[in-house]
Amino acid sequence: MKEGFIPTGKKSADFRHFYEQYRIPVYTFILKMVKDRALAEDLMQDTFVSAVKYFDQFQEGRSFMSWLFGIAHKRTIDHFRHEKIVRVHRDKEESTLSAELDRPDEALENNTVRAALSDALETLSPVQREVFLMREMGGVSFKDIADITGTSVNTALGRMRLALKNIKIEFEKRGIYGVR
Repeated sequence: MKEGFIPTGKKSADFRHFYEQYRIPVYTFILKMVKDRALAEDLMQDTFVSAVKYFDQFQEGRSFMSWLFGIAHKRTIDHFRHEKIVRVHRDKEESTLSAELDRPDEALENNTVRAALSDALETLSPVQREVFLMREMGGVSFKDIADITGTSVNTALGRMRLALKNIKIEFEKRGIYGVR
């Protein structure tokens, strides 16, 4: 299946392929934002339903992953607005490392770096975390991040710079050096 193709619902095998291709990055992005596995699963399902429902709004030439992350972003923000839990979202300290990212064959060093990154993500402001996750987990371009978040490209770049700077500081606190 070529990237950007969303089935119309007539072929369940096509939809299953589409879903399997994109579910882990979308789920992980949402999970890192909401820090609740059940809620992340619900928002991921809403994201895919919306993607199928509004596929006619997908603009040819745009990155499909960026478009899908944009929908996930909107679903997540809508949830926070509806539930009025933005403050709780910022303060919540629960660890959210996704089970899909755990690989038993990874070296102990990688687990240390993952734990440090997970902890470092907790120290970022929500806007820095969001830009970092979209860029690093979804490969979303800064132009698309700016469109998704309703900011300028320079603001998206600035938030990424601050996120990287703050992650580096947190890594150095743990004795992990050499991170750019």
